Amino acid sequence: IDECRQVPPPCSPGRCENSLGSFRCICGPGFTSEGGQCRDIDECSESPPPCAHGRCQNRPGGFECVCPGGYRGSGGDLPCQDIDECENHLACPGQECVNTPGSFRCQPCPEGFHLRQGRCADIDECSGGSPCAPHGRCLNTAGSFRCECHRGYRATADATACQDVNECLEGDFCFPHGECVNTAGSFRCLCADGFTATADGTACADVDECQEYGAGLCGAQRCQNIPGSYRCVPDCQPGFRPGDGGECVGFGI
Repeated sequence: IDECRQVPPPCSPGRCENSLGSFRCICGPGFTSEGGQCRDIDECSESPPPCAHGRCQNRPGGFECVCPGGYRGSGGDLPCQDIDECENHLACPGQECVNTPGSFRCQPCPEGFHLRQGRCADIDECSGGSPCAPHGRCLNTAGSFRCECHRGYRATADATACQDVNECLEGDFCFPHGECVNTAGSFRCLCADGFTATADGTACADVDECQEYGAGLCGAQRCQNIPGSYRCVPDCQPGFRPGDGGECVGFGI
């Protein structure tokens, strides 16, 4: 029996193909063979739904996405795509436009930013003359800046300026033979008589007057250096040495 010649014919709206003792349905896209008929597939009942943000409307052999406000579709079974309202630079006059799913919002720029082509852009505070000068370098950051200060200077609590470090309050510089005097970006030692600042300028060292001024300092006597000064002592004979008081004493004493 050729079932395909029956009235009404099976497989509608597909095509019937007869076979030995039976038949089969050749169904088009959007249909499935079921019980000798081509039945419509309800794509809208599938999970996940095919239209994402839109409403799925089933139709014979396919479906259609009906998009809500804030979304657009390209027609037919293509999913709904969000509309970026911020592409219109007039959407938020004087404020930044932020796109959201199906909508948008307007927001003012935070401190340290300004509006540029509809978007909040960082203000480079360092480009208009360094606020950290003359004792530091300005480094721009998102929404602000910070100062990288030269040696002898330290950034303020808000890091927006460089101030002098008073080294005399932060260490025992020049002690005990001098006084620490703070200067812009550094300090110096004001040393007592008989002392002079060391090469690095952080302390006061004894001046060896005997070495600096030579043997003529004491004439016929011998020059003996002492902390902060010197003294002239007799030149001892062989077998004697200068004592603590400058007198000559025997080596055994």
